Amino acid sequence: MSAAIAAFLGLLTIAGIGSLGALAQTDVSFKEWTVPTKGSHPHDPLAAADGTIWYTGQMTSVLGRLNPRTGAFREYRTKTPESGPHGLAADQEGNIWFTGNFAGYIGKLDPNTGAVTEYHTARGSRSAHAGVR
Repeated sequence: MSAAIAAFLGLLTIAGIGSLGALAQTDVSFKEWTVPTKGSHPHDPLAAADGTIWYTGQMTSVLGRLNPRTGAFREYRTKTPESGPHGLAADQEGNIWFTGNFAGYIGKLDPNTGAVTEYHTARGSRSAHAGVR
């Protein structure tokens, strides 16, 4: 047994896992959902405090929310078409922040009202992804 593998097994034991047998017995399952807007290329999942999952529909300029308990989706369009929403962060008020990579802005979605506010960056500043479709 190599020293690296022995060290790894030692860390597993310290962590309370005990043996590779414990790892082998772990059951893992995956659930997949199909987003409502075809061709949106869902990206950047964000698990929110309320248990919902947010994503960007980068190629169709939507932000989406999935309730994994019910399977229900809700999508919100950005104000600027073809803006390539990317990256998600939630603030303490539950607003969802993102970048409009293809259009050079930072956006904020208020999920309670559906209102999207865009804060445009300096003129001409565009993502390296601009034009990539």
